[in-house]
Amino acid sequence: MRGKSDLAGGGIGALAAMCARHRWIVVALWAAGLATLLVFVRDSGARFNTDVAVPGTDSARAMDLVGEVVPGGGLPDTESIVLHARRGTVDDPLVREQIAAMAAELGKLPKVGGVIDPFNPAGAVVLGVEPISANRRTAVTSVIMKGSALNPDRAAARRLIDTARAYDGPDLQVEAAGPGATALSATTISPRPIIIALAAALLLLGVTLRSRGAVAVCAATSAVATVAALGAIVLISHTITTTAFAPLLAAVVAAGTSLGGAVVVVHRAQSALREGVGPVEAAAQATARAGSAVAYGGFCVTLAMDGVALLGLSFFDGVALGTAAAGAATGLVILTLLPALLGLSGPRLLGWTERQHLTTSGRGLPHRPGLRAWWARQVDRRPAAMALAAGLGLVLLAVPAVTLDLGGADDGAESTSLSTRRAYDLLSTDFFPGLNGPMLVAVERGDGPSAVPVADVVSAIAKTPGVVKAAVNLEKADAGLAVIRIAPREGPRSPAAVDLLHRLRDDVIPRAVAGTGSRVYIGGSTALFVDMAADFRGATTLFLLVILLVVGVLGLLILRSVEIAAALAVTSVLAVLAAAGVLAILFQTDLLTTALGLETGPVEPSMLVLVLVAVFGLLPGLNLSLLVRLMEPADRAGNEPPTRDAQSTEGTEGTGGTGDTQSVEGAESTRNTGGTRRARRRRRADTGPVRRRSAGSRLRGRRGGTPGPIRRHRTDTTPIRRGHADVGHVMLTMNLVMLFLFMAIAAQPSRTMKVIGCGLATGMAIDAFVLRATLLPAVLHLLRPTRPGSPARRTGSAAGNKAEDGGRASRAGRRRARRGHTPTSAAACDTSSSHAYPPVSPSPQLPVRRPLSTRPGPLGIESSAPDKRRPEVRSG
Repeated sequence: MRGKSDLAGGGIGALAAMCARHRWIVVALWAAGLATLLVFVRDSGARFNTDVAVPGTDSARAMDLVGEVVPGGGLPDTESIVLHARRGTVDDPLVREQIAAMAAELGKLPKVGGVIDPFNPAGAVVLGVEPISANRRTAVTSVIMKGSALNPDRAAARRLIDTARAYDGPDLQVEAAGPGATALSATTISPRPIIIALAAALLLLGVTLRSRGAVAVCAATSAVATVAALGAIVLISHTITTTAFAPLLAAVVAAGTSLGGAVVVVHRAQSALREGVGPVEAAAQATARAGSAVAYGGFCVTLAMDGVALLGLSFFDGVALGTAAAGAATGLVILTLLPALLGLSGPRLLGWTERQHLTTSGRGLPHRPGLRAWWARQVDRRPAAMALAAGLGLVLLAVPAVTLDLGGADDGAESTSLSTRRAYDLLSTDFFPGLNGPMLVAVERGDGPSAVPVADVVSAIAKTPGVVKAAVNLEKADAGLAVIRIAPREGPRSPAAVDLLHRLRDDVIPRAVAGTGSRVYIGGSTALFVDMAADFRGATTLFLLVILLVVGVLGLLILRSVEIAAALAVTSVLAVLAAAGVLAILFQTDLLTTALGLETGPVEPSMLVLVLVAVFGLLPGLNLSLLVRLMEPADRAGNEPPTRDAQSTEGTEGTGGTGDTQSVEGAESTRNTGGTRRARRRRRADTGPVRRRSAGSRLRGRRGGTPGPIRRHRTDTTPIRRGHADVGHVMLTMNLVMLFLFMAIAAQPSRTMKVIGCGLATGMAIDAFVLRATLLPAVLHLLRPTRPGSPARRTGSAAGNKAEDGGRASRAGRRRARRGHTPTSAAACDTSSSHAYPPVSPSPQLPVRRPLSTRPGPLGIESSAPDKRRPEVRSG
């Protein structure tokens, strides 16, 4: 295993430096490109496919034949206004008068084709059963809209529902159901959770980055990437079939990945500025090291989704190209626009106080490592236990995904705060649950003399147990087509309705048309979701295989390690499955589902596609960025003595370059205090070496002095631990920002929003706390080639071997001192102490004074700070 990343090549850094130098040109080009894209989108519009049936299935063929029979070529949008008498019956004069007035007002609304009140004989033809319940307390007014049931006019549906709900009062309860009402309920947005989430996200970004300029750069990067992805998917929709969910998915992936990448790159640029690097060079370094990993992750998503589109996987191919566009847009923005914005911001990436401190002192403000360094040490000390616990947690969360019940959740699974749910309950109580989801049977009789009579098919279906009523709804005799409407007893999402569908398809219909040339297809909501679930399972397996292959190969090319690339690919697949498993736990467990205010039911495949693709789209970029950062210090220290990292102080973990600067300053001040401390060191040397060494001895060990005793595990993993402490909180910030936004989606009233929000929030939580905070760093600790016992460690440098000899001698000296033995010669004393401390000069060392200079400071401002490059000795 080589275990070496190769992201900091000159190509990416040169591109970033060029964009930072010519920042105004880059920003102008992006602005012109986005303006052109938006103009084209406004003029041409989008062409998204709204078909929900799986091509080639029984339900899809039924829907096509229904479209041929129905005038206008499409299934009409029929809305149901459910009326319930709170006192008495609907036949009471006052209630009946209100129903008539409401029907008259609804008929005057735009895009309303007709209104059939429950007292009209035509109501039974449209509804399929008598529109007034047996107890005469509930009735249904049918409203035929001028539009398609697959793509209802939401504005017209909203006017219809608002007008009808205005008649809700103490005598009459009015609720709405139907395609338009369901679409409105699924997309109802409550602004309060979103406002709270945005405020929390901005506050978290401000606390992490400590600069309004840095927050503005991250927000601008995310906004541009999102707009570019949405514009690209609109362009793609004109040439390739895409679904209406593709823009939503593209926006989630582009916004999340670009925001996370921008936070990481800005943090890296801030660290470079604190070390005194100029703005252009800081932008180039940050992009080459951190931004390139995020960009490659975006291109990895693009490659994977292109593979999914080429395979033609059902459900995934309609949204794959939108996600691919999001990945490509993110990569381009991170590599070009972000360096230009960093160059424009320059010192304003740091806060005002930090800029002033950097100008006057030449170094940035120290940042206490805090909790992130503590957690990095825990992962470093117990990598095997941490990796085992995190991996076991992923597997336990992924197991329920196998038992996930796929299908369609009707309005009965929604929250009772929605009108569609209350309408469902009224129809289920006073009529029967199956009225909420009738089945449609399309009969293609054919032209032969042996064509089956439609009446025979209706009779066979009506005699089937579980069918309340079956009747011919529409017929086109000249074309030999007919549509039969079935009213099942149980609701659309119930297992009994699914069993009835299978009996009709496998037993009743084949017997009815045996020996004839007629063909019968069953459609409707239950049939649609059953066919979708059957087709979805095979597509999901291929989708996960594509993820495994693409992430593994790209990880191998970038990280140059088979083991780490394999771990990255496997954990990505497990994270995607874990998100699906949590959905099964939340929405198919009675206790948890009731806590969400919903009812248990199947999860729609279309919603699950959004969750799986979005979780995967947000994984590769930041995971690669984390691994590259953890491997980077180890790569740089690979040719240096292993004591270098072991001798660094624990208090400087996670501070980037600032911690090292402070160590050097403290070392020099310790050395300049004269001979008092040297006398103490001589006295301590007489009794053997001590465990803790002074800052001066650490400094001399770095500058070529004899290194002191080391601990092998600490020496091998300190660079990884420090990298984990440095970027761990930045990665967590991005995940928490997205987690806040997804939780705001989950707080919406509709079940569709809750499924999407909970799935995405779960994916973010798993990504933040399981993968990037625990599992990937622990795996890297275990797989690094510099672990004790590995070939690289056994064949270490001469300085490392010398350090090992010093450690053994020091331990032997301490054992002798505890037993009461003293060295018998000066040579023995010198031998035991020389490995712990550098030789002490017999003459006192003169204090060092650093002359003031007016050299340009790191921000381009002249500074009067001491010039550390030209030490000057002051004579006594």
